[in-house]
Amino acid sequence: MSAIGAVPTRGFGRERAAIRIGRALVSWGERRERLEAERQALYRRQAAAEEQTTVRVAAVRGQLLP
Repeated sequence: MSAIGAVPTRGFGRERAAIRIGRALVSWGERRERLEAERQALYRRQAAAEEQTTVRVAAVRGQLLP
């Protein structure tokens, strides 16, 4: 009997499917985390740009006052 024939093949299909599903879930979770980080970075950049605009407007208004 060869070593290959001695390995039971029943049940391994389910095990492989479970592993594939697990890997897909991990990949999906990592993708969600990456998208969330990108979204947060975008929000931070937008807030910084708005703050810069506010500071510039205040500086211009300050120079216009007598």
